[in-house]
Amino acid sequence: MAARGGGHAGAGRVALALLAIVALAAALRLLGARAPHPIHRDGLQYLACARAASAGDWRHVAAADYSPGYPTLVALAARAAGFRADRPPRWIPERHRFEVADAQRDAPLLRAALGVSLLFGALAVLPAFAVGAALGGPRVGLWSALALALQPYHALYAGYVLTESSFFFFLLLTLAAAAWLARVQRPRTGWLAGIAVGIAGTLAFFVRPEVLAVLLPAAVLGTLRPSRGRALFGMALGFALLAGPYLWIYNAERAGPSGAVVLTPKRPVAQLAASALDAPTAFVRRLVRNLGQLVEYGHPLVLALALTGAVLAWRSGGRSARRLVALVLAAAALYLGVVSAVRIDHRLVLGVGVLLVPLAGVSLERVRVALASRWGRARAIGALVVVLLASTVPILVHKSRPRRTHLLEAAAVVRRERGEARGMVLVHDPRLAYYAGGRWCALAALDHVVDPEQAARLIARGEVVVLGLERGREPDAAALGRASGRRLEPVAVIEPAPGERFRAYEIYTVAPRAGEGAAR
Repeated sequence: MAARGGGHAGAGRVALALLAIVALAAALRLLGARAPHPIHRDGLQYLACARAASAGDWRHVAAADYSPGYPTLVALAARAAGFRADRPPRWIPERHRFEVADAQRDAPLLRAALGVSLLFGALAVLPAFAVGAALGGPRVGLWSALALALQPYHALYAGYVLTESSFFFFLLLTLAAAAWLARVQRPRTGWLAGIAVGIAGTLAFFVRPEVLAVLLPAAVLGTLRPSRGRALFGMALGFALLAGPYLWIYNAERAGPSGAVVLTPKRPVAQLAASALDAPTAFVRRLVRNLGQLVEYGHPLVLALALTGAVLAWRSGGRSARRLVALVLAAAALYLGVVSAVRIDHRLVLGVGVLLVPLAGVSLERVRVALASRWGRARAIGALVVVLLASTVPILVHKSRPRRTHLLEAAAVVRRERGEARGMVLVHDPRLAYYAGGRWCALAALDHVVDPEQAARLIARGEVVVLGLERGREPDAAALGRASGRRLEPVAVIEPAPGERFRAYEIYTVAPRAGEGAAR
């Protein structure tokens, strides 16, 4: 009885510690969200998809270029808060996209999107704990959760209308299910673990297809003893039951002349492999650049602890521990390769650091044990927590400090110049029009797109009242003025802050012809 009571007390302390870490993670992510982060171009499309989902247009959400998971979460959160869209945004079939969001109309969706990102950013410490506990017990799990809670860039991205925050949660959830599979001892348990991997992986797949980097090594585990293929069949079953209807709709809506089946939106698996094999030099260059991004954004201290933890766990663990270490390292390496096959992106590359966090928990627990023999357990824990806080919180505070945002300044000028005019806004960057409101079209590779000739005709007919152009992008104001025969009057040039890698915004108004002023 005493042993059982002691076990319950230990489990209670672990649960309280984990709850405190979740609260800390939530507080730090709220801190990271305090700065006015301008919405990204992809964020405009996520809000449009969320509006379509809220209005019941699920078929087009499934057929869109953007994975449906994050917009669906946003729509569900908005519905829980009492918002329901009266109509879906206009579907653009030739582009497989919706018209992008409107700042005033979709304000409830924006709040819901930020709430979803913050929620999953804080909850990601739970699967991190599960993987760490599988590696070395509850204490390793707690250190893993704490390391992720204090990851400064993971906290910052929880304040964006982007997929990374929710994706990292489901990515770690898939890794946690695969960790269970790596430790199974009986075939029946392997079958259940395989189904869990399939379901968790499908949920992550709905948000971003890069989760395939975890599913591939998990599939290899499913073929090994003791499950002998049962786990692999369970994975396939769990994936097919959830992802099958989505992929059927996606391919039915987008069937091309070849009739080839596409597994992932935007980036088919064959395309990823081809981009690496057809241009190996470019792939290696992106890989090296992404490794540099990983060192900068993945937190060098945590990465060093993770690599050390991999060695320690491999040397001291048994067969199941080594399988789990191999699983984590293989998933991280494959994930880095998948991302590097198509792009250089520090936000997505952060996922490598997220996958490695449980290994850092192994190192932190070993250091705690070594320090506890001299200082005592409480002092050892306190010292490690202070070191982690000192190496992460200053970065978060510095990066989350509100700064001048030239995009929002330019949008304010566009909004002021548009006033109550009925004409549309013509922009290079759709975010300008999003924050400025009103009818608009874009001279960029998004929606409501017009080519230079169309733009000149719109300006010539007097349908455009304000232009917001990015310096150095074609067509420029002079070319549009000549082609339209209208005089474009410069209003302002909004320069980016020193050191920012953005273009300046040039704001123009279209001078009315004689007699047009009264009509407007």
